[in-house]
Amino acid sequence: MKNKFLSILFATGFFLISSRAVVASYLYETTEPSTQIIIDKKVRSVLHDSWSDNLSKDNTLFTANDLVEFKITIKNTGDQDLTNVKVVDYIPNYINRVFNPGDYSDDNRSIKWTYEKLTPGEEKEEIIRVKIDDSDKLPNSQQFCLINKADVFTNEGPSDTDTSGFCIETRILAEKELPQAGSNLLLTTILASALAGAGILARKFGRGEI
Repeated sequence: MKNKFLSILFATGFFLISSRAVVASYLYETTEPSTQIIIDKKVRSVLHDSWSDNLSKDNTLFTANDLVEFKITIKNTGDQDLTNVKVVDYIPNYINRVFNPGDYSDDNRSIKWTYEKLTPGEEKEEIIRVKIDDSDKLPNSQQFCLINKADVFTNEGPSDTDTSGFCIETRILAEKELPQAGSNLLLTTILASALAGAGILARKFGRGEI
């Protein structure tokens, strides 16, 4: 009987100790601070109101000199302050900046700007507008697509990347030459008409009509 009582007591004590350990571990895990950040990039034509993650050739086809806009959203999704938040946006070839935040570097075609601090839940939004090159500067292809990338980095470590894509249609109007056969036929017709007219004038002159 005594041994049975001791066994029950031991089991009860072990259960209480284990329960405390589980509770302590749970409390520790749920109260541990987190640092997270996201960057979201969207694209649109200046002629449209809605934004998209990407615009395929089936959605919108841009052409030479069209204006394209990108919206970049950066958000602190953790529960700790994030400092020295650096954003880098890379401009692909065949487009040129119209306006943008921060500073532009021609070496790697990048735009850079910084937020001193983002508090938990805080969000920032920026707009970049670009213009597509003239038609004579675009690749010799009917359609091609570009990817625009943006990165975000923080002092605390969290970082993120996002991209937006869009497609361009090259419209180069080729000079239309008159076919050789058609050209000869036209010339023959003109000469025949001229000769016929000269013959009529000669006959009238011979009859004294002119």
